[in-house]
Amino acid sequence: MLPILLAQVPTTEPPVLPDIPVETLPPAEISSSPTIPVTLEDLKSFLDSASSSPEGLTQPCATVLASLAVLLSGFLVYLTGIWTRRQTKTHFKTSHDLEVTRGLRDRFTTIAGQLADPASAVRTAGVYAMEALANDWLVRGNKSEAQACINVLCSYIRTPYAPLHGRGQNQTSRIVRNTLTDRIVEEHYEYRLDDREIRQSIILTIVAHLKPDSEVKWSDLDFDFTGAHLDNADFSNAIFNKPVSFERANLLGSSTRFTCATFTSSARFGGAQFYSDLTTFDEAKFLGPYNNFSDAKFKSKNNRFDRVEFASADGITNFTDSEFGGEDTSFEGALFKSRETHFIRAKLHSARTWFSDATFEGSLTSFQFSTLVGEAVSFDRAVFRAKSTTFEKAEFSSGSTGFVDAEFLAGSTRFAHVKFNGCQTSFDKSKFGATQATFVGAEFNNDSGTTFYNARFIGGRIKFSGSIFTKDVSFDEPEVWANVEFDWSAQVPLKMKTWKPDNVSPDVWPPALMEPSSVEGDEVSKVREWWYRSTRAYRLLKRLF
Repeated sequence: MLPILLAQVPTTEPPVLPDIPVETLPPAEISSSPTIPVTLEDLKSFLDSASSSPEGLTQPCATVLASLAVLLSGFLVYLTGIWTRRQTKTHFKTSHDLEVTRGLRDRFTTIAGQLADPASAVRTAGVYAMEALANDWLVRGNKSEAQACINVLCSYIRTPYAPLHGRGQNQTSRIVRNTLTDRIVEEHYEYRLDDREIRQSIILTIVAHLKPDSEVKWSDLDFDFTGAHLDNADFSNAIFNKPVSFERANLLGSSTRFTCATFTSSARFGGAQFYSDLTTFDEAKFLGPYNNFSDAKFKSKNNRFDRVEFASADGITNFTDSEFGGEDTSFEGALFKSRETHFIRAKLHSARTWFSDATFEGSLTSFQFSTLVGEAVSFDRAVFRAKSTTFEKAEFSSGSTGFVDAEFLAGSTRFAHVKFNGCQTSFDKSKFGATQATFVGAEFNNDSGTTFYNARFIGGRIKFSGSIFTKDVSFDEPEVWANVEFDWSAQVPLKMKTWKPDNVSPDVWPPALMEPSSVEGDEVSKVREWWYRSTRAYRLLKRLF
């Protein structure tokens, strides 16, 4: 800013000016729209004229006002520059975003065409190009466009597939010819070679972005694998934060793995078929409101759900009409905390089925009408804490059925009309602490008998009335015996009493409680502990080899 030279004010008094007659001037015309701004030159002239007049402004005030005017003018120029630059930047950004968006969408069209190409190399390149495109959209914060990329990849693996030839097929044309006597339909299909590798590349690409250490995460996107063919799929440690569907999917190969996977929303496996040598959900977490495995078929050699957690207290875990085959099905240490857990009409037909150390909580646990067949079925040390637990009309036909040391702590436990077939069933050391437990109409048909050695009957009411004892059943040496009702019990009205069958022991009724220091009991416990450890070691060896 140029310095303003101030004239020195004279120290002598100004001369007295003669009186000048004041003329009345007509009022000046004022423009209604002051569009011409005041410039610095106008302001300086005004201040100079004011300072030269005795009634005008003093020199210091003029200086201050001039300085403020210059500062205000500079500030206005500064604000105008900022506004202009901001407008320019916004315009440039908008134009740039539109150009980038147009380019990304053009890429999508090109890549989608690559995935339909007959050449496997072109399709492989298309998989990784689609991955990069989805990442670009997510980096820009556009999930909807990224979801479109995921939908294309999922759609690819949902197309028909012929695993024996490693080929997928697409219908390329359909010709209909009408003649005078006939209607001829020609359908032409194009088989894509090496389709198995493309599908595996897609799964590997998707899983890589579902893991917690992924740089660009896809966990918040939707995945639809309905009816997909998945070969050697490995979703270990994957995290799904949105509903995911594997309904009617076919999972084949040497292994199918969901080890330590986390499903925070609904997981649907209804009608899925597992035919791998190993299918494992070990330590997976199902946290969503609905986990559906109804009508799923687990025909793998080994089906493992060890320490799996169904943790939604308001949700439903549904294995209704599911089928389990193969050598082993294991839910060892599983935690069922869902509001309702259904194994209704489930067919647990593996050679060995394990629910050892499992815990059932919530409002309802139901194994109604289920069938458990095989060499061994174990619920040893399982804990049933649901408000209602029912095995009503279930059938146990395994060589050995075990509820050893199991705890039935539900408000209501029902084994009504259950059939215990097969070789042997053991409720040894089991605890019936429910408000009510009933075996009404249950059939005990085990060839080697059914045992309740050292059982603890401490519930409000345990009913065996109407039970059918076709084979030997032993209630010897219970640890606790309270409120247990049989057809021959003392509390049964005389006209309804029946004689105790000879195959129900002990002969002296009610059974005498176990001796605290029973040597025979100690030996039995040692044998059972040895059997448990041996079977556990056998299972571990089976898993390793």
